[in-house]
Amino acid sequence: STGRSQITPGATSCNECGAHTYQDVPGQGECKVCNYACPGGKYHSPCGGSDAGACTKCEVGKYKPAFVPIPYCVSCGYGKFAAAPGALECDRCDGVDFYQPEKGQGSCLPVTVCSDTQYETQTPTRRADRKCASHKVCSSTQYQVTDGTSTNDRTCADHRVCTSAQFQTVAPSEIGRASCRER
Repeated sequence: STGRSQITPGATSCNECGAHTYQDVPGQGECKVCNYACPGGKYHSPCGGSDAGACTKCEVGKYKPAFVPIPYCVSCGYGKFAAAPGALECDRCDGVDFYQPEKGQGSCLPVTVCSDTQYETQTPTRRADRKCASHKVCSSTQYQVTDGTSTNDRTCADHRVCTSAQFQTVAPSEIGRASCRER
């Protein structure tokens, strides 16, 4: 039967093929040595018994470089991806529009875009998304000192309150502070 060999003529039983050997043809006197050599982008499936195994394409998210004697595919690292089976290497996410925070992935993720009411608190990288925060809203007792931008928050300051010995010369507004003068 396959997966066994018999080297003694007239023997009534066969020997199991040992580790890293196989026999796929019945009635043979010895087992064949497994050949794990595969081109880049492929790994060798298990070999032994009656199965020689075969070179199989690395799955999506994994790669195997050419001329590197390893029997398995390697997961793409953080910030990288392999979109198709059989990759020789992983592609990089650009870190501007796309990122990838996990290993072994088949694509990059789109970077978050901050809305008009938000600003960026963390720039994106190949392995991390952009982080956004809402712009501060000045209260009715405050005025806006600086506008919010895409990378900076708005700043607010408290309105000035005139004392009883002062009178108001300029009323407080959303963009300006109240002015007071001595009576």
